[in-house]
Amino acid sequence: MTVDDASRDQLYRSAVEALGREEADTSMASLPPMDWSEIATKSDLDDRFETSELRITAHVDRALRLQTQWVFGAVVLQASALIVAILTLA
Repeated sequence: MTVDDASRDQLYRSAVEALGREEADTSMASLPPMDWSEIATKSDLDDRFETSELRITAHVDRALRLQTQWVFGAVVLQASALIVAILTLA
């Protein structure tokens, strides 16, 4: 349902009668000035997606860096063990 200016005006007039002018002003200030379906714009969603994408990318980068460090450490350890084994056999 779309809300036009006439509907908002009628709501405001009813609120003034029921609540008083100050409370009606506060209530109307709390309502969005547009249709509910327009509150989250495409640019809002794009910004949110970009933020999520950056967080995921940072997480993957950290995980790959840690994995690379562990693999490199294991290779160095195996190479060292191989050299020690060759030297003790000689």
